[in-house]
Order: sequence, then structure tokens, then C-alpha cells
Amino acid sequence: MKEELEKRVAERTEELELKNALLHESETRYRDVVEDQTEFVIRWLPNWEYTFVNGAYCRYFETTSEALLSKSFMPRVFAEDRPSLEQVVASLTPEHPIGSIEHRVYRPDQSIGWTHWTIRALLDNDGQVEGYQSVGRDTTELKIAADTIREKEVHLAHVLRLATMGELVAGIAHEVHQPLHAAKTFAEAARRNLEAGLPSGIATAIDCTKEISEAISRTAKIIRNVRAIATSRPVELKMLDINRIVQEAAGIIAFETRRAQVEIRFELAEGLGPVQGDRVQLEQACINFFMNAYEAMANTPPGDRLILIRTCGTESQVEISFSDTGCGIDTSNKDRLFDAFYTTKPQGMGMGLSLCKSIAEFHAGQVWAESNTAGPGTTFVLALPRSVTPKENLTP
Repeated sequence: MKEELEKRVAERTEELELKNALLHESETRYRDVVEDQTEFVIRWLPNWEYTFVNGAYCRYFETTSEALLSKSFMPRVFAEDRPSLEQVVASLTPEHPIGSIEHRVYRPDQSIGWTHWTIRALLDNDGQVEGYQSVGRDTTELKIAADTIREKEVHLAHVLRLATMGELVAGIAHEVHQPLHAAKTFAEAARRNLEAGLPSGIATAIDCTKEISEAISRTAKIIRNVRAIATSRPVELKMLDINRIVQEAAGIIAFETRRAQVEIRFELAEGLGPVQGDRVQLEQACINFFMNAYEAMANTPPGDRLILIRTCGTESQVEISFSDTGCGIDTSNKDRLFDAFYTTKPQGMGMGLSLCKSIAEFHAGQVWAESNTAGPGTTFVLALPRSVTPKENLTP
């Protein structure tokens, strides 16, 4: 029995030694994989102290694991981004233990870099958080590239605005000429009444000066609107009346509307409330929708050319819809309507609707198109949240 027991102990010992060797080999392979990763791998406690850092992370921050372990990594996080990180970590639960965030960090040379992290909460048997593991990567070059692309888009948007103003210059000149001509006519009438020396002439001259003032105000408003559209300027987010934005955009292209023999009908919701946005960008989007509708209705009989503008809203967002009675859209091309440089028009650049999409995305909104159910044509919808904090604050 003793010999049998010793034999079984020896066999068990040999089995455990083999398992330990395999476990050690597995741990070594795992550590090698983690250490050889080009992505950052760290583990840390709820008080932000490191418990593990891999080689890629150490190389990025030009330090060693010994210098980091048991120390907080929060000082490396850009100060303004720390609340966002804390919010993501606080949102992790046993039901949703994984979250992600992109934040800035202080690099060894004191420059600012961007990193993207996927964070997993490590839970004990009772579901309590005992630590976290994060896998991340440097996204600085991607951010620079994205900013460069955004700057190019912004420059192109400005060029397209200037091109639009160039197309509308004859109409704008006509719109300016009308109130100026009216001002001149009333000025002549006031002069004649004053020269006549009649008592009633003074009252008539005063009425004429009121008309002159109103005509000059209309002219100044047209010039201000055109200048705002054409001038390159920083983005300025303000609380705006979206109904007024649509009406001002319609006013800018009023001559083009008459030339195209289009009727514009407004169904604007009352008490819609303000929306945070950039006035110039939103007016530009509206003008693009108008111009797109005019072109779509080129082959529609003049008496049937109609654009119906509707606004509606909820507590969280507002919607503007532009419904035309044009040729409609080919369902096979519906998904490409907002792609850059895609157009079905012989003289089109394919940037108008693409720019509308970019403006919507900048305002954290959406834009889409749908075929009209009652009658021909297409409806384009621009949906905007009540408030927005854009990722970039660039010059449009």
C-alpha cells in the first residue's frame, strides 16, 4: 500500500509539474504577445494606479514599467479631457463592462498627442469592479489627417459659396436695384413737394423720407446677407430661429426663384424654439436645397413648379423639409445622392448635396432624401439637434 501510494504521489507530482510547465509556457507566450503588441496595453486600479504596462506604452512615453507601476496615469491625460474619461469609466457596469474614448495626452516632449482607448472593467465573482484593462493606440496622425481633410472641405465650401454667389450675381444686382430705384423715386417726389412750397408738401415729403429709409434698409439687408455668405469667417454657434434662417435663404435667391418660375410655399411651425448653429452654414445648406430643387424642376411645366418648405420640432431636435415637384430620384442612386462629386446633371459639380451633408454632420445632425408619396418629386430633410458641440471649430 505504501509503494502504491508513493507511486500515485509520484505520478500526480509529475502531472502537476507538466501542467505547471505548460502554464508557464502559455503565460510566456501571452506575455510575449502583449509585449510585442504595437498597441498599448495597461491595467489599472479604480484609483487610476497602474498595475501593468506593456512595452509599446513605455516606448510611447519614453519610460519604464518600474517607473510607472503603482503610480496614477491621470497626470498624463490632458486636463480638459479628464472629466470625459471619468464619465466613461463611471458608466461601466457588469451588464456593459466595455467602453471607449478618444482623449489627448501629454507626451514626453510636452506636446499634445491623441490616443484612442477601449476600456474593460475587470469584475470579481460578486460583480464588483476590482480593476480595469485598457487597449489603446496613438491616433495623432489620424487626427491631423482628419483636420487637414476638414480644412480642405471648409475651403471647398467657401469656394462653392462664392460660385453660388457668382451664379446669382445678376439676380442679386436686380434685388439691390429695386429698393435703390424706389429710394430715388421717393427722393425726387420729396424734392418736388418741398419745392412746390405747399403746406401739404411737407407732410408728403416726410412720408417719402420714411419710404426712402425703408428702401435703404432693405438694400443694406441684402448686402449684409450676401456678404455673410461670401465672406470666410470663423464658425459662430448661436441660438437661431430656424424659420427665419429658411426665409432669409429664400430672400437671398428671390430673383432666381422668379427666374425659374417657382412658387415657394411655407408651412412653418409656430413656437418652434431656437436651435444652436452657425447662421451662414445653415443658410448655405438651405440655398443648396433650393438650387437643387430648381434644377430638378427644369422640365416641369411652370405652373406646376412648387417647393413646399415645412418645419417641425420636438424637445431634442428640429426638422426642415424641402419638397419639390421635379423629376424625382432614381432609387438605384438614392444612396449616392450625398456623395462628393456625384451628380446626374450635365453641368453639375456634385458638391451641393455633399456640402449639405457635411454641414448637417458638423451640427451633429442628419440629412436624407425620400420620394414624395403624394405626387411627383423629392423631399429632402435636414434634421438638427437643439444644441451641438462640434468636434472642430474651423473657418467655414
